Amino acid sequence: MASETYPLHRCVFRNDSYALKELLKNEEIRKKINECDNHNNTPLHLALMLGNVECVLPLINSGCDIVSSNTYGWNPVEEATMLGNKEIIQRLSITKLTKFIDEFYGKNSPLEQWNAILPNAHLKFRLKFKSPVPVLADMCPKDTLEVFKCGNCFRINTSVTGVTTNGIPKVIKGKHSFVCQIDNEKGICKAYLMDCLKKKYQELYPNLPEWCIRNITKHNTDVSSVYQFLFDFTSLTVKQKKGNLLKKGKKTLHIDRNKSYKADVFKLKGLKTDVRKRCKESVIGPYKSDIKTKVLKVESTVGQRRNSVQSNTSSNSDENIQSVFQKIGDDILKVNKNSGHAIPNNKEYRINDDDDDSESEDESDISDNELPTLPDNENESNNHVSILEKYIKHADDPNDYNSETDKHLIDMITRGYDDDNHVITKEDVQSLRKKYPKYLKNFLLSNIEKNTFKTLEKLESSDINGKVSQDGKTIVYEVNDAIEDTLDWDDVYDKKHSKEEEEEKAKLQCQKKMNSNRMKDFDFEKNKLTEKDYFDPSQTENLHVGRIFDVNEEKKSFDNSIKIWMTRDNEFPITLNHIKPLLSYFYFLFFNQMNVMGEGGKNKDKKIVDIFDALHSDKRYPIKFEIPILPVLKFQLKTIECNLDPKVIPEGIFDVPKNYEPGEVYLEKKTK
Repeated sequence: MASETYPLHRCVFRNDSYALKELLKNEEIRKKINECDNHNNTPLHLALMLGNVECVLPLINSGCDIVSSNTYGWNPVEEATMLGNKEIIQRLSITKLTKFIDEFYGKNSPLEQWNAILPNAHLKFRLKFKSPVPVLADMCPKDTLEVFKCGNCFRINTSVTGVTTNGIPKVIKGKHSFVCQIDNEKGICKAYLMDCLKKKYQELYPNLPEWCIRNITKHNTDVSSVYQFLFDFTSLTVKQKKGNLLKKGKKTLHIDRNKSYKADVFKLKGLKTDVRKRCKESVIGPYKSDIKTKVLKVESTVGQRRNSVQSNTSSNSDENIQSVFQKIGDDILKVNKNSGHAIPNNKEYRINDDDDDSESEDESDISDNELPTLPDNENESNNHVSILEKYIKHADDPNDYNSETDKHLIDMITRGYDDDNHVITKEDVQSLRKKYPKYLKNFLLSNIEKNTFKTLEKLESSDINGKVSQDGKTIVYEVNDAIEDTLDWDDVYDKKHSKEEEEEKAKLQCQKKMNSNRMKDFDFEKNKLTEKDYFDPSQTENLHVGRIFDVNEEKKSFDNSIKIWMTRDNEFPITLNHIKPLLSYFYFLFFNQMNVMGEGGKNKDKKIVDIFDALHSDKRYPIKFEIPILPVLKFQLKTIECNLDPKVIPEGIFDVPKNYEPGEVYLEKKTK
């Protein structure tokens, strides 16, 4: 077998795991574990595509490359996700995460380079999401991150400890701290997550907690599609914003300790992306893959969008949340152009605002030494008359219900204003839900976790009641099922685990039948691959094998620019160059994860370097930046404190306090 070409590939093709393990004991052959065959597939790529799972684990255990993508742009985790094998998905996901973490520290690592230019630092950042839509604005989280760095030790404090998905999602406030200690010489990294209120801690690395492994695995199992975002930077440009009579091109930003810095505003435009959706998959074994690609080109221009299909068949992509928000953005732009439109509650909603920093200084973020306190405005909420009541035909009857009216109400809430162009507030929704409990059930429950919603659907004879809490801002839903709640939910999860595995197997069997029509039309005789055919030296085309699936692609360009506020010449304590090793590391992670470093990768690298050089000129620092995520949603991050004096770092801050007890610490997700 050693005289044959690609011996590892041949074992995988035959699904001979025993021979593969024996070959991998040979050091010389093991060096070829990442070798590409004449079709540019590694042994791992081939094993995953063919579905030969018995050969995957020996390759992973022998240290094969689990990051690089095949020539069709799909990485091993994505191939495994569509294969559906839980054990393989878990091993690949955890190994990949570990590899990315290990890349950060050690000799000649990004950490070592970072320590050489920024050994100590105390930084504080204010981050928030912004939206002009009232319902979305209430959901937008805010936080203040505090970062301590002393050599190889780090600590990050945050006030966000979870999220509630009961009705309108809200963040849970508290005090969590992430602590990391690294020994570069020994190559050891230890990381902990601490709950400073409950005085608990949990090790995050190198021993990943069970909840972390479970969530990573769950994220990639039992899914019917995989998404990729391929970014194109070739048209990306950076320009300094020029001022005019009405607006200044330069801003003065105020930070903590009564300090202020003048900053120039830069705009990044021209970012493009391809969104790929892989779906409707079947595993067929040793045959050439049948891949059906549909491309929907979305050309964005200011004020309008034009869709053109670049295939014989129009795209059949599922409607997703981004398309919904895109519609909301168009509707809001339409309303704002209407000169007769009045915004209630004296609130100002802007789409293209420059955010001159004045409105962002009085935020209600909770610092690390505070706990949330909310005003008691229950009476105000109870007396509020919803502007939506007029759309209910029998408004005097609280038990009135009409499905068409319900759909109409949900449509108005989704777009942010009613038929008379009045903005819908959170109080309008809460008041209507309280007075007419039969309406908006589907809308409010759509934010509840999928499994919980299924459970609620089964309670056909149960009553679902909503109560407004004392703060007047939260609706708590109770299910009156006349059953005493004495369950240990962790125990229930463990008991259900075996049943879920059976359901997963059933879904995998169903998945194989999804493309029944494609299977009928598939020419098995023509596309059959024998070992001789596959390893024929004269056949050198790129080849994907073992699958039937669809790929839906959308080409998108972003009209909204990324705004960056850059400080003046060497005024700020640090410059962009001080965080360059960290940016380079995340750049590496991002492009390996998103798989955009294929053909033309060097040109994209050069473009990013040019953008960095343009921003870094005159020793500037990005004190603030704003990224438009959706037409009606922006992410903003601002540096509000920076101190390089090691004396400001408290002693022992990187250690777990002795009075803290080990326990489960994680970001909570509450549905009740």
